[in-house]
Amino acid sequence: MSKRGDLYKRADSAVSKYVRAITEEKYGGCPFCNGEIQCCFHFIRRGYFPVRFNLDNLVGSCFACNGDMENNPVKYIQWFYKKRSKKLYNELMVKGYSTNKLENYELDEIRKKYEKKLTTV
Repeated sequence: MSKRGDLYKRADSAVSKYVRAITEEKYGGCPFCNGEIQCCFHFIRRGYFPVRFNLDNLVGSCFACNGDMENNPVKYIQWFYKKRSKKLYNELMVKGYSTNKLENYELDEIRKKYEKKLTTV
């Protein structure tokens, strides 16, 4: 794996662990079905790198709901509108489609930030 690929993997892991912990604390389980939190759910797909690590775009979820987003996104987007806002969703969409690229040092900073934050949850 390339250095950049390793940085993404480590940043993903740190952010995912943090998001799952704070979601568990806030909702007590998957916010969609109350199942066990097993993964990090992205409202705007994780392939849209400008919002991949944006906490507004993330919530912990169970595997079933995370997979269901692929086939049934409307109910999850409606949840986002209700719990967060339609305006915020639209802002994330615009930002997600931008061509901004994270630099290697930014990926490492993201990893360090969320590894540190995880110790306080």
